[in-house]
Amino acid sequence: ALLEDPVYERHSLPEGPGPRSERLAALLSEAASNPRLRAMVVCPAIPGTAEAFRRVRATRPDLLLLAGESEEEPLLIQSAADLVAGADSAASGYLAAETARRFGASTLVLLAEPGEPSPATRLKRAAAAAACGDRGFGFRLVELPTKGDRSQAVEAAVAEAAGGSGGKPAAFALEAGDLAETLLRALAARGGVFVGGEASAPYRGFPAAFPTAKPALGRSTVLNSVDAAVVGAGLAGRFSTWIHPSRESFGAGLALLARGAVEGSARLDSLDDLVAALGRAAPGSYWRAAYYPDPATGIASRNQVLAYPDSYAFGKGYLSLTKVEIPERWRSLE
Repeated sequence: ALLEDPVYERHSLPEGPGPRSERLAALLSEAASNPRLRAMVVCPAIPGTAEAFRRVRATRPDLLLLAGESEEEPLLIQSAADLVAGADSAASGYLAAETARRFGASTLVLLAEPGEPSPATRLKRAAAAAACGDRGFGFRLVELPTKGDRSQAVEAAVAEAAGGSGGKPAAFALEAGDLAETLLRALAARGGVFVGGEASAPYRGFPAAFPTAKPALGRSTVLNSVDAAVVGAGLAGRFSTWIHPSRESFGAGLALLARGAVEGSARLDSLDDLVAALGRAAPGSYWRAAYYPDPATGIASRNQVLAYPDSYAFGKGYLSLTKVEIPERWRSLE
């Protein structure tokens, strides 16, 4: 709703022949031909965004260019964009383990997407595994199938591991938001716990898994509805989530920040202004942000930011995860 103001224009990458990078470049070049345009936000910034930005910059050096949830190499996108912002993968992995510990779990099971993971995904997985080891409990990576009944694969993983060990349940994290309902239903029935991350939200899977929740009330009120449903089912303190998924949060947050920068009420180089914009984009969320440190040198970027919000545990409230200090060594894991 925040971006329904006509000052914003939304575009989706069109389907068609040729590489996505070329279609993106054509889309941005066409948009840049509008003399009223003052800023562009690409989220997610797919491979090819940096080159598309360079082409736009050649004809419209006045435009502000922002990239969210970048899939480009850091130095490449940093050189082309005015600001890059996305989820903190190392923090996400580390805090998944911390949340599992707080939920009293014996093991963290990560249901992973198939195929070659992105560098960010590899880092998140490595951070989760290392943080679990530091806390003295297990970590399992279960790769879901590319085809076939993926829901059945989720149910099978829960049936095998949800009981945990030593009287402690297993915690589950999920990389694919479209399987949330299946996972939540299985955990509610079998006794595991859910550690929500970037792809999770109260309106993803929860209303269907807990039918007394009322999704028709709108996203802003789904949190309270799901909270009541989870507590009513006797499952308080077993499910956590981000308030809004990361791509929606960063896309809208960067658009709000760009407008503030154009109008003179915000600065792209202010972490406080970025955090405020993310909070407006994801109402009710509390964010922490820091400049991206190069894993080889430790030198912080001047225009790429990593951020994450606090997680909400149904029946318990916010977990204050933004107050947890993430050891720097977690950012250079392989």
